[in-house]
Amino acid sequence: MTHVLKKQLMIGYPWLDTFPYQVQLLLLGEIKLAEELAESGTDPSLQDDLTCHCRFARSYLLPCRHIILAYHWLGVIEEPNWDNYASQFDESGYEIYWTKGLTDVVEEPNRFSRDIEAKLHTNEALDQVRTRFFELSELAGQLNEDEKNRLFQVWEQEVLHFSTALVGSSLDEWISRARDPILF
Repeated sequence: MTHVLKKQLMIGYPWLDTFPYQVQLLLLGEIKLAEELAESGTDPSLQDDLTCHCRFARSYLLPCRHIILAYHWLGVIEEPNWDNYASQFDESGYEIYWTKGLTDVVEEPNRFSRDIEAKLHTNEALDQVRTRFFELSELAGQLNEDEKNRLFQVWEQEVLHFSTALVGSSLDEWISRARDPILF
């Protein structure tokens, strides 16, 4: 990072200068992500006590993009005590990360509603069908007309059979089908 660029960043975030250089780089990444969240209109999703327990905050013991967003762009929380955060590096530098107790930092799983999961699985299956079709089309370019017609005829029959099982009847008929009803 050039001296000029660093000076420009310090104008908007003078508290950055209180941190060691490597920590400044971490925080700059979080500032950029906070800015992207602000541009997209995302809520910072803070805890009731106006703290954040995201992976970054738990791993580095520093204000994360959510805290920076809530303070710098939204103004919904008071300014974090930057000196307090920076002072943790005063005595032993980066050893703070070695001397703190081991913290289990588990990536929080993405939790989707069941309809979103079903949509993702359906899209994946349809992508696989499309991929197979493109593979067949590529193979068909190497075949004579009779072989090509036979290949696409079988493909169309199997796709029709597959799709008819799902959409060949009304929604009510599909849900209450005789074999293996979906809803009771």
